[in-house]
Amino acid sequence: MKGFAPILRKEYTEFFRTWRVWVVGGAFVLFGLIDPVVAKFTNQILSSAFGETPLELPDPTYLDAWAQWSRDLSQLLLIVILVVAAGTVAGEVNSGTLIMPLTKPLSRTGVVLAKFTALSSLVALSAVISTGLTTLVTMAFFADVQFAPVWRAVGVWFVLALTFIAATMAVSCLVPSTVAAFGIAFALQALMMILAIWQPVKQYSLIGLTEAVSMLATNQDVELIWPVATAFGAIVVFLILAIVVFRRKEL
Repeated sequence: MKGFAPILRKEYTEFFRTWRVWVVGGAFVLFGLIDPVVAKFTNQILSSAFGETPLELPDPTYLDAWAQWSRDLSQLLLIVILVVAAGTVAGEVNSGTLIMPLTKPLSRTGVVLAKFTALSSLVALSAVISTGLTTLVTMAFFADVQFAPVWRAVGVWFVLALTFIAATMAVSCLVPSTVAAFGIAFALQALMMILAIWQPVKQYSLIGLTEAVSMLATNQDVELIWPVATAFGAIVVFLILAIVVFRRKEL
């Protein structure tokens, strides 16, 4: 797997020289800061919107902040990850930036795995920092905050994020366009949301991870063995597919 370390260093350097770290990190930090505020003042906003119509709403708790954060992780922030992952291979193939490194004796397998590792670690760091921030803001607005639910939810969400990173990278190896890679990955995300309506599929596959994240955030019990196991299996399959396709790809 020659070339893993040089490409990994290259990826980290490019993260800080280009828009990627600012888009991913900035989006995570932004939502991490505002989600507890939204949870705290949603009742007031709804009451103002309905004017004189009386609304009987329960007082918000820290679990509402965790629920808001888990929703944004599984929806909006996952889309941000898809945007970045879609260009990992297709974007560089189109720009020609991979031609020079691969003229050296570097393994294409190492290139794929280095890109996956770099983006995964960026997402992990962004998730940890932003969850820490949302925890601090939640403590400022709510009493008797329990930290375990949100961190368990983020841990399971990261497995979901890894699955989408691997899948999007495989698509990015298959198609010549970053836009097309994102479109296919986004369609896959939408399809998973539709299939989640079917209980057996949700219970015994990675499709159940999105609901599991939401349930864990609100301190509910959830069965994780099948969703997590199938997710790791899918990650391996997608990475193998990406490696096989990239090895045969003309640059």
